[in-house]
Order: sequence, then structure tokens, then C-alpha cells
Amino acid sequence: MHQRFAEAYPGPAPTVYGEQETTFEAQRAMQESRLEQPWSPFADIEEWELARWMAKSVNQTEADEYLKLNIVKNRMNLSFKSKYMFFKKIDNLPGGPCEVPLEEEHELWMRNPVECIVDLIGNPAFREFMGYSPERVFDAEDGSNQMFDEMWTGEWWWKMQSRLPAGRVVSPVILSSDKTKLTAFHGDKSAWPVYLTIGNISKDIRRQASAHAMVLIGYIPVSKFSCFRLSSRSAASHRFFHHCMTVLLQPLEKAGRDGVRVRHIHPILAAYIADHPEQCLIACCKENRCPKCTVLPNNRGSSTLADLRTEEFRRERGVFEARIRPVFKPFWESLPFTDIFLSITPDILHQLHKGVFKDHLVSWVTTILRKKDIDDRFSCIPDHPGLRHFKIGITFEHKEMQKVLLGILAGAVNSRVVSAAQGLLDFIFYAQYHRHTEETLARMTAALERFHKYQDVFIELGIRDHFNIPKIHSMVHYIDCIRASGSLDGYNTEISERLHIDYAKKAYAASNKRDYHEQMTIWLCRQEAIVRQTAYLDWCSSSLTANTEGSDDEDSGSDSDGEEEDEPEQVDAPRIVDLASSRSVDRAYSLTKTPSRRMVSVRTIEEEFGIHDFIPSLNKFLRSNITHYSPANRHDKFSLHSSIRILIPAAGHVKDSKRVVRVRLRAAQLRLVFELPSHLGAFPHPLVYVHWFRNFPSHPDPQTGMYGLTRSTHNHLPNGQVLAATRLFSGCHVIPQFGRDAVPPEWSSLNVLDKASSFFFNHYLDFYIFERVNRSS
Repeated sequence: MHQRFAEAYPGPAPTVYGEQETTFEAQRAMQESRLEQPWSPFADIEEWELARWMAKSVNQTEADEYLKLNIVKNRMNLSFKSKYMFFKKIDNLPGGPCEVPLEEEHELWMRNPVECIVDLIGNPAFREFMGYSPERVFDAEDGSNQMFDEMWTGEWWWKMQSRLPAGRVVSPVILSSDKTKLTAFHGDKSAWPVYLTIGNISKDIRRQASAHAMVLIGYIPVSKFSCFRLSSRSAASHRFFHHCMTVLLQPLEKAGRDGVRVRHIHPILAAYIADHPEQCLIACCKENRCPKCTVLPNNRGSSTLADLRTEEFRRERGVFEARIRPVFKPFWESLPFTDIFLSITPDILHQLHKGVFKDHLVSWVTTILRKKDIDDRFSCIPDHPGLRHFKIGITFEHKEMQKVLLGILAGAVNSRVVSAAQGLLDFIFYAQYHRHTEETLARMTAALERFHKYQDVFIELGIRDHFNIPKIHSMVHYIDCIRASGSLDGYNTEISERLHIDYAKKAYAASNKRDYHEQMTIWLCRQEAIVRQTAYLDWCSSSLTANTEGSDDEDSGSDSDGEEEDEPEQVDAPRIVDLASSRSVDRAYSLTKTPSRRMVSVRTIEEEFGIHDFIPSLNKFLRSNITHYSPANRHDKFSLHSSIRILIPAAGHVKDSKRVVRVRLRAAQLRLVFELPSHLGAFPHPLVYVHWFRNFPSHPDPQTGMYGLTRSTHNHLPNGQVLAATRLFSGCHVIPQFGRDAVPPEWSSLNVLDKASSFFFNHYLDFYIFERVNRSS
């Protein structure tokens, strides 16, 4: 059983200064005073649903054409008769803080970040997913194995809390910015959105674009600075970015210093999500420097951590070392309690997936091996539902390639190349964990050390001259960042890249492509109003249900007359939470209701599925598991299923959809899923036929860390067995041990399991198998 033991911060609990209406409560009270329904200003809920569909799915021209249709005008009796009236109603819906242009040479479209933070905290949809106090969490009661997942479990929040007055609440501000192109094939139209969220909201919610927990707070103007000399444009663009960010974040200065009277929060910049060029822009350093530490460009291949760029570094070293770019007033200089260098978070997408793996590791190994040899091996990888099929070899699916690359390299390249590749792949997998412990961080550190131990082999082979590579160097900062701010899945640039679709590309597509920033912000305001109204109606519906059910404690409060409303009220302290699955079963499976094939003969099963002993194996199962049965014979017919899904208990280091449990396992090839005919006996579960592999060896292969497997045979034929579907633990994947020789031309992904004689158990298939293998190794 996995338990979670939390140590509360040893100070006064965060205080609540009375209670104030949420925005939804205030909106409902206003409507009730006017005798209006929740869906006002629309006539009824059906008209609201039509309006929501029109606002989200059709452009202005299409909306006008729709409203002019005779059937709409004559039969639907809508309260809005034209496009103008429709958009006027949309614009009258309550919305979040909206953008205000500051007109100068460039228009900066922005909204108040403090109001956005207050709006996020006051959103009833996030109420059950908020944290207001730091805590230290352990998976053992003696505090021997600290855990890091949410931002409030990191060291940064714990230290920051000690710098604030008692009872104040830290609201960690998380920013993200990334310039993106708005046109796919032609033109130079770009947008530079800036997004904001807060660490008080659970990272699982922040990652969901549909939850709207990360909000757009402005567009930085994109300019070519043609009025500057060519040599000055770069410096001008850097200063312009910092000036815009200073204006955009100016409300955070007073709010971070003095607090905001919503639980008396202090919004403090805690994390900045960006790719490497933008990280350097933010840190005011050149792109051949590290934005987090003072390492010299020619020392970036070392595993030794250089002095960090901290607040003390800025004070002691001065302008020339701390601000290498000629930016006279960085936007973060006046933000209270902010250490921008500590705030810059790792970028798994660009640094690891696209950088370390695609641009470097794959490039190195394809220089060692002929591309044809690698392509042949990729195309022979056995199919699996959780793995992309590499029909033509190497692809752009780099996350999928990571799952099989080590098995492809084993035996074909220098053993030190394999060891270096294993170190990088292990590090990439650990970096994606959703929850870390001291144990997983130690393994992550060992993986990085393994790569650095063997990296010189690439220099010896003439592939590299050095390892002074920014993305390779960035990995030395990952572990410290996890300790400071929690697991890295909450800071992935994939989040902002996904938001570009809604806040940039769709908004641009809705404009007439001229003066598009203004049109984009108007369109986004309307979309936000639609989303907000939908959430409000959902809240009204849930509130109505709760009020109907009633509450026994409705009148059990104090007799206060309200005069002491502003007195601080203590909130609940952290408590021990049991993380074990609430499921009462260890494993479960699911099948389609209807078999994919019925009345299949034994002969067809033997020929199509490669099963030589189906009837003997089935009768052996019947004798062992059913008291009253009839022996099967070759005249029986069977119903078959084409697939089966396995679900097992939850593991904290990955999402709930990824599951793990500790049991003794053995690998097998699933050949058949079938139902037992009723005339043979009664059994409550479907049956499967498998071909066994031999038991796992006691230790994995020392070069790859993968367990070797061979077929289990009987009289030189595969050793098969019929089992209940409940015996299945999870899907797994094996990779042929290709060795040094070329892939035989007759091998393919469909027959390689029958052609090859030895395999590797591929624990890189998914995170829960990866964790189980590495935890037990």
C-alpha cells in the first residue's frame, strides 16, 4: 500500500479574512435582483446553446448568413435578429479582465495579471484542486524518502513562505511566452502570446487546455525594428521585450510586495516556461551561455555544476557578468522576491525530445550505423497497441523511437555507445515522471552520470569534437529544479504550444488578417465569455442540486452579528492521505460486448494463430479449474475476441491511466482470446492461449539494462497454455536481439516473434514497466 505522509509548514496556517462572494455568486445575485434566469441575456437555455455553438464554430460572415435564412427568421423566433445584435449580446456577457491597448509606436495588448490571479483563485471549478500551504511529503512515516510532485511540495515554496509575514499565502506565478507563426505556408505574420497560471492550482488541472487554468495576459508586439541599424536590431529587440514585460507585469510589483486581500496572497514569479532562445532572452544572456548558471561555453560538456546565477550573484558580480545582453532594466528586476534564474524551468520538449534525443543521439548513432541497417531494424520491431509501427524505419515520431532505440543498438555498436545511450534514455524517461522521490532522483542522477562516463566514445569515433552543447548541459539542472518546484510535467512547453492553437492560430483565423491583434483580442474576449458562461451555468446547476438535497448543518454556525467579519480564520492543516487505489481488485480487464468472430473451428484456430496443441491445453485447463466439464474436441466451435484491455492499480509517478503493482511476472506471447462454449462448462471469465517465454534471468544485461528472453519450448515446439484472462497483468513488448548481422530479408514486424530466437524485454514501452524494472534491478 502506497501512503503519503505530509509535514505541514511549521508556522501559522494561511488565514482567511472572512468570506466574499465569488464572481459566480455575485453574478447570480445580480440576476436574481433583476428577476433574470441564469442564461440571461438569452431567452432560454436552448437559445444559449445555439449562441454558444455559433460563437465557437462559425465566423462572422457565416453567422450573418445563418441568421438571414428564412427558416431561422420565421420559425425560430430568436431574440437576436442580426449579426450585430448577436455579438452585442455576447459582448454583454460577464467576462474576465479584458485586454487594454497602450498606444505607442507598437500596441501592447494586455490585461492586469493580478486580476487574472484573483479570478483563477475565485473560480469555483478549481476549488477542489488548490493548495495554499507548502508541505514536505514522504512515502514513509519516518520521513526517509521525500516526494516531489505538486509545486507546494518543493523547497522553493517552503523557503518563500518563511520570508512572508505569518498567515500570508504564497501564490506562485507561472509565466510562459513563445513567439509563434500565424500563417502555415506563406507570409510573415506572427504573434507573441504571454500566458499565466498559478502554482496553487494542481498541475494536472494546469496541463488541461480545456480547464482554462492557464490564461492569456497579453501579446508582445512583433517587430522587425527596421528603423534601427542592422547591427543594433538584436539589442533593440531584447530591450523592447523586457520593456513590454515590465509594463505587462507592473501590477505584480505592489501585489507581490504588499499582498492582495484574497487569503492575503502574495503573487510571486516562481517559474517561467520557455525554450532555450527565450530563456536566454529572459535571463539577458547570449545563447551560447546557460541561463541558469555561470558555466563557460567551453565547459558545458562537464557534469560538474557551475555557480548558479542567483540574487547574490547579481549583487556580487555586477552588471557585466549577470546581464550579458545590453538590457538596462530587465522586467524581473523590480519584482519582489523574484530570482529569475531559479525561475527558469527545464524544457522537456525542446531540450530532451527534440534536442538531446533527435538532434544529437539519433544523429550520432546514424553516423555509426548505416541508415539502411537502422531502418531495417526499426521496420522489424514487433507491433504493439502502445507503439507506433515503423514501416519505413526512422521517423519524426521521436517519443516513439525512444521506446525501441536501445534494443536496436544492442550488439550493433560499441558497448560504450550503448551504455551512453542507455544513460540518456533513462534520464529522459525519469524527467517525465509525474511524481518523484529521493530514490527516483538518485536513479535519475545515476543515469546522467552514466552518460557522462561514456560520452567520450563519440569523440573517439570521430562523431563529436566536444560536448559544449546547451541542451546537453541543461540536464545538470533538472534534479535541482524538481526539488525546488515539483515534477516537471507541470512546466512542459507542450502546454503553451497547445495553447497557441486556441489563443493565436484560431484567433488569427477568425480575423480578416488586417490589424489582426485587435480582432484577435475581441474574438478571444467573446470566446472567454462563452466559456465563462458555460462554467457559470454548470455551477448554477450543481448549486441547485446541492440546495435541493439540503444540509443538516445549515444553521450550526456561530451567532456572530457580522461585525468581526475581517478577523482571520484558520484553515485546515495538511493531513496524511492514503494514495492506495480504492479499487477492491488487483487487476481488471475489458472486452467488447460482441466477439469479433463466432463459430470458429479448431482447425482454423490452429492454422491462423499458430497453435499446435489447442485442444490438449484447453482440456488441461478444464480439468484444473472446473469441477463439472465436458472435454473439448476438434468438432467444437469457439467465439474469438480480437483484443483485450488490461487495467491495474494506480502508480503515483505517472498519470492515473498508467498503472503498476508488485507481483511475480513472466512474459508470454498472447495468441488467442476466446470464450468457453457453454456446453463444455461454466467459467466466469474469458480465456486466453499464450506461448511462454522462459523465466526472467536474475539480472539484466549489463550493457543495456534490459532483460534477455528466449522461447520456452517442449519437444522443440512452443510451450503453450490456456489461462483465465484474470491472470494477465499487463501488455508488454519484446525486441529481437539483432546482434551485429544484417536483418534477414524475410523478417518483418508480423513474423519476427516467430523467426527470432532471442529477445530483449522492452521496459521502455511505458512508464509503469520502466519504473518496475528499474526499481527491482
